[in-house]
Parts: sequence; structure tokens; C-alpha cells
Amino acid sequence: SSDGNLWNEIAVNDEPHHLPTIFHDDSQFFLAGGRWSGTLTDYWGAVYASMDGFNWTRLQTRVEDVFYRDAASNGVKLVVAGSATCGYLGGKCFADFDVPVGLSSTDGGVTWDAFNIDGDYESYGLAWGNGRFVSVGRKSRFSSDEGAIYTAE
Repeated sequence: SSDGNLWNEIAVNDEPHHLPTIFHDDSQFFLAGGRWSGTLTDYWGAVYASMDGFNWTRLQTRVEDVFYRDAASNGVKLVVAGSATCGYLGGKCFADFDVPVGLSSTDGGVTWDAFNIDGDYESYGLAWGNGRFVSVGRKSRFSSDEGAIYTAE
């Protein structure tokens, strides 16, 4: 929407998506979430970019099987994070896994570095402030389901 009153539906592409994260880093828009092909094990992460909010391009990421739930930027670095999908684990969902749940980029999503916050941690929210990134989430629903907050510069 250009005025907040009249909205247009934009198709990213023909695949089913769940893209809960939309973010603007002062130069372009980003969508992050997941693509779904029909079964639990066919759900994988996706990040898209757009300069105008109408035309979207899927970005190549180093980790496909993470469902990205949020994004933040400090003006230089873009960070997206979420949790591992069962597809990453070969369709096996269990408590003890150590997979990268986040990506960071300093070139607008052209290249990405993968990171892990803490073993089976699931990130549900990201923010940048006071000189650091903050992630709010929980230990995996397959383990303790306890809340957690992590920070990084």
C-alpha cells in the first residue's frame, strides 16, 4: 500500500508460502519465513528481497531448512533467525540437534554467514538496539520449552 488504505495483493511466486517476516533495512524490503510443499518434511526456509515491494527475488541462502521468523538490521548487517525444520533433520524431529538457525549478511543478502544461537534454541523475535542484536525465543518444543533471551554485538 502506498497510503495505508488501499492494499494490493502481491504474489511472490507459485509455491505456497508462510512468510511472517517483512523488514526494510533502509535500502530494500525483505520477506522471510518458509515454503511448503505439502508435508511436514517438505517445509524449508526462504528469504526474498525487493527494491519496490512489488517485484520479489528469492535469495540464495547457505541454510535451507530453517523457518525464519524475524529479522533485524544495525544499518550494516542484516540478520534473520528462526528454528530448524524437520527437513533439516531428514524428517526426524527430536530434541538434541545443533543446527544453524540464523543468517547474517553485510551485502544486502547477496552472501550469507550462518550461525547457531544455542543448540536447540528457536528464535521468535529479533531486534537491534543499544549496540547489540537481541533474540527472544525458547529452547526447542521437543526439550524443555523454556523461554530464553540471547544477545550479540
